Amino acid sequence: MAKGFRLILVVAVLTLGVIVGLPSADAGTCDANTVCTFELIVANVNQLNPPLGSIDVRVTWDNTVSGGTGTTLSVQFVSSSAGTPKFIEEFGYNSSVAVSSVSDGTSNSSKWSGKTASNIDGFGTFATDESRPVLGDTFGITSAVVFTLASQITSIDKNSAGTEFVAHVGGFDSGCSAFVGEKGSTPGSHDDTNCAAVPEPITMFLGGTGLLALGYAARKRLFGGHRLANVS
Repeated sequence: MAKGFRLILVVAVLTLGVIVGLPSADAGTCDANTVCTFELIVANVNQLNPPLGSIDVRVTWDNTVSGGTGTTLSVQFVSSSAGTPKFIEEFGYNSSVAVSSVSDGTSNSSKWSGKTASNIDGFGTFATDESRPVLGDTFGITSAVVFTLASQITSIDKNSAGTEFVAHVGGFDSGCSAFVGEKGSTPGSHDDTNCAAVPEPITMFLGGTGLLALGYAARKRLFGGHRLANVS
């Protein structure tokens, strides 16, 4: 009897939530004095999305800075099937709280500049869009690009493409570059064969070993397994 009553109560609560309207689950949140991470794994290039490939850029949302009253957003490359890029030179987030400073580990950190209500390739409009010229630097790869915001934020709404964040990754040896957003986002996408998967070193080793084995087997068949006689 008690079990049946609990089931009825759960159904009633869910129904009330639909009628009244529960808080949206589409907003990214990070409480004060908390560090949160978000993985950007959906690209606007088909070759970087499953089943053809993959990419991962991590956003760390840190609300523990300035004694728990500030916010930094750090962006760093994690991995890609297309190899390793050289830079992340654009970052968008869907909040109007502006960036007060940027550190990317180079002498050109001051070159970052921001725009508002910016449409970012394939991923729709973001309230804030930060970018900088590359200038031959490498940044956002072995260490993060850190954006310090003017005031603390604890929530960011997803935009029309379903993501709070987007980053542009470029400088692959192949010429590949792409914008990347969160899981579940729905960007417009296109093909770029420059972003095709690069074989892992172990895969190349195993492939080479296999070819050597095939060559040995073919030679053995050709000579019947007998060693050639020396000619004097």
